[in-house]
Amino acid sequence: MFAVTTKVLLGDEIGSQIHDIFAGEHFPLGGTLRPYLYILSPWISNVEIKGKIPKMGPMSPQIGYEFESMDLAHAILLAILLFDIEVNLVTKPPDEKTYPSDPSHAIRLLDFLDEIGCNIYVNDLLHSKMLLTREIAIIGSLNLTKAALYDREEIAVSIDDLENLYVLERYAEDIREGSEPYGYTANRKTKKVTRGVLYEMLGGGGRIERSTIENILSNIEFFYMNRIIELMMEVKSCSSLEGYNGPYRSKSEAMVFLENALARRRFPEIESKFKKVDFDFEEFMKQWDLKHFGKKTRQRESG
Repeated sequence: MFAVTTKVLLGDEIGSQIHDIFAGEHFPLGGTLRPYLYILSPWISNVEIKGKIPKMGPMSPQIGYEFESMDLAHAILLAILLFDIEVNLVTKPPDEKTYPSDPSHAIRLLDFLDEIGCNIYVNDLLHSKMLLTREIAIIGSLNLTKAALYDREEIAVSIDDLENLYVLERYAEDIREGSEPYGYTANRKTKKVTRGVLYEMLGGGGRIERSTIENILSNIEFFYMNRIIELMMEVKSCSSLEGYNGPYRSKSEAMVFLENALARRRFPEIESKFKKVDFDFEEFMKQWDLKHFGKKTRQRESG
């Protein structure tokens, strides 16, 4: 019998727990199974995700996650690039029925997430609200919107026992299978592809150097285009892509191919909004050593 661990989340605890997920708290490194994130949210917006950095220990991968808050679109982007996760999002169709005032913001967000390699699905009957990883689920009354996270009274529960997580994983998969693919999610393996999927296809997925994170946030299109071209020059093979005539020997030749191969000429315009954590690594390590070793700290490097 599995031990059941649940915690009721109220107020700011909900947003903080969601922030912990995007900061990598529940995406273990070096495992045999690729981490995933299921997001079930009937309504969705590019809401700011606020929280504290969790479990700041010397062996924690979160030691390099330097953001106290970040908009949802770029929080998902960094989770993909830092922790190599697979993201599956199910939401209601972004139309005037779901968003009577203006569906354009939801469309732009979903297009952005589709472009960076998320699997996007729409389901008009969706009412469930859940975030699910291999290690934790957050279930409650809230959508991933500003109104739900900051303007209304919402309640949620976190669950982390394996038996219930397995049940929820099967539920999420059933919801996904019963939903319609959005954007280019349906035809990524043939014809045109998104930058995020092409980047992963060419072997560019996985963890990145943290020193490049701010450059990615400031110019995501530049990051993808340059990295994809570099990979095309290295592997010299995109034979699975329609219209490929390589191997290419110059960046200009590769760029001509990419202009025809990519699903969108430009990224959907979503401004990156983030607040860095005011965190003194050296002071933290001094306190850590004093607490756990009872002696003066030794020299450490923060890199």
